[in-house]
Amino acid sequence: MMSKTHPVKGVIKEVIDRTSGYTDWNGTAKIVLEGKKIVEVDYIPAKEASDYGWGCRGVSFILDDGTRIIAMQDDEGNGPGALAYLNEGVDSLLPVIDTDYEDRYLNKKGESNG
Repeated sequence: MMSKTHPVKGVIKEVIDRTSGYTDWNGTAKIVLEGKKIVEVDYIPAKEASDYGWGCRGVSFILDDGTRIIAMQDDEGNGPGALAYLNEGVDSLLPVIDTDYEDRYLNKKGESNG
């Protein structure tokens, strides 16, 4: 039988439980991210979003050390989050998408062009 514990919230709770008082989150972010290379990017699968109790999907990426990063809307894991990207006149974002995005938009787009 699968655990009913929210997988993302469980991880966040473990981090919170290990900390007391001030935590150097800037230092932690540097340890986790700085100097790493992104080797894989994708939106989380619909099944995984459903397992988290989310009705939509966010961006996930894997770093060269195997660390997986998932964009979340808050530190409690209440849903996926968008990622903004900014670079010399290009300001945009990678949005949260519906769990059936590909079926509703991409697959139908291919049919209408066929």
